Amino acid sequence: MRSIQEKLLTLPGDTDVIPGHGHPTGIAQEGMHNPFLQPFNEPGGDFPEEGIGIFP
Repeated sequence: MRSIQEKLLTLPGDTDVIPGHGHPTGIAQEGMHNPFLQPFNEPGGDFPEEGIGIFP
């Protein structure tokens, strides 16, 4: 999650993303619709030190 925040979510929203699975998407699209990235959409959202419940 930290790598996603630091390397992907710092890119412009119109950056195309071609994942290893599924359809091509974009940074803004993922930020708005990917449930794992929702904590970053909260006002003042930041990477929680304890993670967001998907990794121990």
